[in-house]
Amino acid sequence: MNLGYLNLFIKKLVNKLGYPRIIVSKTLGWSLNEKEVKRQMYKKKNVTTIVIVVMILTAMTAMVMLASAAPDGISEYAVIKKAYSWLGVSYEYGGESKNGVDCSGLVRQVYMQSNVYQTYYYDRTAEEIRQASYPVWPPRPGDVVIFVDKDSGICTHVGIYIGPSYYGYWDSYFIHAGTLPGEVVEDRLYYSPYYGTGWWYSNFDIYFARYNPDYYIS
Repeated sequence: MNLGYLNLFIKKLVNKLGYPRIIVSKTLGWSLNEKEVKRQMYKKKNVTTIVIVVMILTAMTAMVMLASAAPDGISEYAVIKKAYSWLGVSYEYGGESKNGVDCSGLVRQVYMQSNVYQTYYYDRTAEEIRQASYPVWPPRPGDVVIFVDKDSGICTHVGIYIGPSYYGYWDSYFIHAGTLPGEVVEDRLYYSPYYGTGWWYSNFDIYFARYNPDYYIS
């Protein structure tokens, strides 16, 4: 989606409605000059128009963010929502159901259940999921967190990226099925409440990855 044309459209819209002081940002999203909006609202006594403008700006902002952020064929909101629905499910090696699931089974099931284009990981193991993905930076919600064992060089764990913590990407939140908590939990990469501070980085090379639909095209 071309943000330049969208910005121009919004500017023309709000100017036509008589509110030229509404600010359209140059990046994602828009913000309102609150004082000016209130002043004109009281001046024109047109609350309905103000509400309509705000609703249009909010809706179009959401559309732009989804269009620019969601993985191809997959809604990041759907992935995150589905991942959270698995919290508390018991860990079971080889499991892929709410009766028990492991790390790769969780990623595969969440992707299968959260998209409408049959775009998901066909492979089962963490290493196979790694091979069917490509590294990304910066990550976005719904991406996969890849944990490569420092000794073997093989991906032995995967999780679903949620977002950065207060400290940044290096301490990001992610959802995974782990043996130590024994269930699906929301964890942190550095200040892990389950494995201890720095444990993940001490044992794994960690990076963020995204589903690669071309991987399965023969």
